[in-house]
Amino acid sequence: MKQDTTTRLYGICIIIDDMVDDASFTRNSRLLHQLYIRGRHSCITTLVSSQVYEAMSPIIRKNLSAIFIYRLRNMNDLQQLIEEMSTIYDQSAWCNYIKQQLMNDMVFYILIY
Repeated sequence: MKQDTTTRLYGICIIIDDMVDDASFTRNSRLLHQLYIRGRHSCITTLVSSQVYEAMSPIIRKNLSAIFIYRLRNMNDLQQLIEEMSTIYDQSAWCNYIKQQLMNDMVFYILIY
């Protein structure tokens, strides 16, 4: 009888909460970039919360699987989201949808995946 020699790979979840004040970490950290680029191949889930969308490096923003959008603080954040998501969605329809949802008092967040 053949012996089972497989090893069990456990999932890891790393949560990074609001590191905007340290720009060297959010924009230039090779560790954080590698977690987003290669982490999924090692069963590593990385969650980053930020109050400013642009504070995260483009490498992280391009490798996101999902975005939770709560209240946007200014039109600049909305415009940045629209520009980056317009490669996936029609820009005018996307802009109208986001504005409509964020103006609705019953909507607390929007999930994009």
